[in-house]
Amino acid sequence: EIHILAQNLRVHEFKSAGPVFTMGATGDSLYVASGSAVDIVLSLAGKQPKRLASFAPGTVFGEMAMLGGHPRSADAVLLGPGTVWELSRETLGTLEQDHPAIAQTILRNIGKSLADRLRLTTTELRLALEG
Repeated sequence: EIHILAQNLRVHEFKSAGPVFTMGATGDSLYVASGSAVDIVLSLAGKQPKRLASFAPGTVFGEMAMLGGHPRSADAVLLGPGTVWELSRETLGTLEQDHPAIAQTILRNIGKSLADRLRLTTTELRLALEG
C-alpha cells in the first residue's frame, strides 16, 4: 500500500524555507512535509501575521480546502529545507476507484486528525471564554 501511495504523490523539493501554498489559492491537494515543520499562518490587514498552527514533519496539512473544494484559508510555510508530498483530489478519486482500501485509510486518518484539531480548538475557545 505504501508503494502504491508513493507512486501517486507529487514530490516537491524545497532547498530553503518558503511557502507551500498561500491564502486564496485553489485548494485541490493535501500535503505532508518531511525534513521541516510547517506553520499555518493567517495574514491580517495592517497587523503582524498570526500563526494558527505548527505541524511537525509527517503531519498532513491542507486537507480542509481539498476536501471542501474551497480556496486556501491561510498560508502554509515550510520552515526550512525539506520535501513535501502532494496528494491531489483527482488522485485521491483515482485511488478510491482503483485501491479503495488505501483511500479509505487516508480518509479515515484525515477525519480523525480533523476531529482532534476541532476538539483542541473547542478547548482553547472554552478556556479563552472562561478566562
